[in-house]
Amino acid sequence: MVLERRYLSREEILRDGILPHGKRFMFLESVEVLEPGKKVRGKLVDRRLPEFSYLVDHIPEYPIFPGALSLEALAELSGIAVLSGFPTDSNKIGVLRKGVIELYKPIEPEDDIDLEAEILFFKMSTGKTKVRALNKDEVVAEGEVTFMLVDKSKNPTE
Repeated sequence: MVLERRYLSREEILRDGILPHGKRFMFLESVEVLEPGKKVRGKLVDRRLPEFSYLVDHIPEYPIFPGALSLEALAELSGIAVLSGFPTDSNKIGVLRKGVIELYKPIEPEDDIDLEAEILFFKMSTGKTKVRALNKDEVVAEGEVTFMLVDKSKNPTE
């Protein structure tokens, strides 16, 4: 049975291991599954939370969210998009293979950022999503994320 919950909070994503990330490197505040295995919408976490205090060192005079971490947040959302179509007991995780993103405007700490991911194709264990980040309905970043699914029970260092 696929993911039945339509809304996932940050706490649920972390607690249930939906993504394998730790608290300081998971940039989603929440996710709404619009179409399981196809389309999701989410919120970028509040970057002013104590666990993200390390971000103040990214251009201290002009504190913007790093573009590479914008891509990370969109890749995380893409992972939930594909995994929402799998059985909840699946042992798969999505791993970024390639990301191409255009950054149109900086994301500042107080910005309320909406995220979107839609699966363009998925075949065997590889897929591609179209992603966007919006600030008050204005697109601030968009691109594509190519991912592959791997078995999370296998340790990559073995």
